[in-house]
Amino acid sequence: MKKRSSIMVKIFGGFIGITLIATVLLIFTLLKIHSMAVTASDINGSYLPLYKDTNQVTENSAKVVAALRGYVITKDESFVNQFTDLTEESGAIFDKLINSSVTKKGKELSKESKELNNAYVKIATDSIIPAVKAGKDSEVLSVMRNQMVPAAETLNKKLVEYKVFRENQMSRLLESSAKTAEMTQKIIIIAVIIFCVVAVILSLLISIMIIKPIKIMHKGLLEAEKNNDLTCQIIVKSNDEIGAMAEALNRFINKIRESFHGVSDSAILVDDSVKSVNENIYRLNGYIEDISATTEELSAGMEETSASTEEVSATVEEINSAVQNVSQKAQDGAVTVDEINNRASALRKDFEKAQQDASNIRIQVQEKLEKSLEESKAVTKINELANGILNIASQTNLLALNASIEAARAGDAGKGFAVVAGEIGNLADESTRTVNQMQQINQQVFNAVANLSDNAKELMQFVAVNVVNDYQKMLKATNEYTNDANKVDEIVADLSSTSQQLLASIENITTAISGVAIATNEGAQGTTNIAGRANESSLESSKTVVETGKVKDAVDSLMTAVRLFKI
Repeated sequence: MKKRSSIMVKIFGGFIGITLIATVLLIFTLLKIHSMAVTASDINGSYLPLYKDTNQVTENSAKVVAALRGYVITKDESFVNQFTDLTEESGAIFDKLINSSVTKKGKELSKESKELNNAYVKIATDSIIPAVKAGKDSEVLSVMRNQMVPAAETLNKKLVEYKVFRENQMSRLLESSAKTAEMTQKIIIIAVIIFCVVAVILSLLISIMIIKPIKIMHKGLLEAEKNNDLTCQIIVKSNDEIGAMAEALNRFINKIRESFHGVSDSAILVDDSVKSVNENIYRLNGYIEDISATTEELSAGMEETSASTEEVSATVEEINSAVQNVSQKAQDGAVTVDEINNRASALRKDFEKAQQDASNIRIQVQEKLEKSLEESKAVTKINELANGILNIASQTNLLALNASIEAARAGDAGKGFAVVAGEIGNLADESTRTVNQMQQINQQVFNAVANLSDNAKELMQFVAVNVVNDYQKMLKATNEYTNDANKVDEIVADLSSTSQQLLASIENITTAISGVAIATNEGAQGTTNIAGRANESSLESSKTVVETGKVKDAVDSLMTAVRLFKI
């Protein structure tokens, strides 16, 4: 016996194939997503902190230059403290950059930048600050012109190079991640198309494997039905359930053909017997026709009554089952309504707590915001300080002009003083320009603080009005939700009561049907009595009972039916 492969195996095999393709596609997608996640993690965990630290040392360098200039101009010791704090912070950041640099180039730039920063700080610490404290203005100008300015420019160029290097690092990583995402998108699109094509092909193959043998078997059955041919054999070359069904059908047709051969032989013998009893049948025909007509009418009535009773009984049973099901559903609905009501109550409590928490948070945030806005007004003091510096620069410029005039009057003896006066005038002009820039920046900061204050007030107004109103609406919705649950509970209770009444009515109908069944049985007894009388009449033809059972008309009909088939 050849091994069979079921239709379920074929369908399951196709499903396994499609599932494997989908699994491979999913694994590939997850790997690519993991790769992009690793890149993002590297950017966030390694490169972004390096980029921030690089920006911080750049900002600190600018602040160090500003603090040093402020000390040279004003001789205020607070600038020295600021200078010291900034240099210490920058040194710590440089050490962190050197230790945490990912690439060799980054570590080298970190070291070079630190060395240049240390050189700049050394010049300021060893030369500028002591000269300013000693009041050696000419030495200060010389050191600043010949040492500080070149060192600052060199350091600034290196920091710019360092910052560009960090930006390029970030750009390369982001570009790599973008390319990976684009490639993943293209591959996924191609894979999905291939997946769809393979799925369609597998579906077509499985459909052909299943439908083709069915069509062959259908064609064979149509030909056998058309020709009434019991000798036909349906040949299906399939090793699944359809092939097994075709073989079983062929065996069944063979058994029918063999049975028809036996029926044909028996019919011939019966035909001979019928001819010998025809005369006796004619004499008994009158009696039997009367009894048969009466029995048939009564039997038909009993059969119709019995059938109607069975139909009514079945219908009542279906109605009873449906009503019981409705009653059970009504009880289940009552339980569900109780659960809905409980959830609505819990939801209302949660909303009330959330509303109280939101109100408390709003009050705390508003207090902190008002305190911060009050503290932000200190920005206006910067403008006052800038105006003071402008006045000092103006006076310095006036003093430089007076010194130049006096030096001119002194002739050759005042030439050196004239040079110093010119430098002081230049410093005053530069101070004026710097302060003007400070005032512009301060104005921008002041405007930003004002906008922040307005936006914060609008936000607090939105929270105080809109959010609170939304909580009120949600609380109102939970109340309506509870009311609706109560209404549904009432409806379910009414439905359950109605179902119980309907069950009682159905029980009454069942009792009535039982009475009808009893009446039908009594009618059947009457039919039995009539049949007994027919038996009494048939005693007169006891010699011909065996032969009358083989009616010639039945034999002829049987032979006609057998001849319709090719056996």
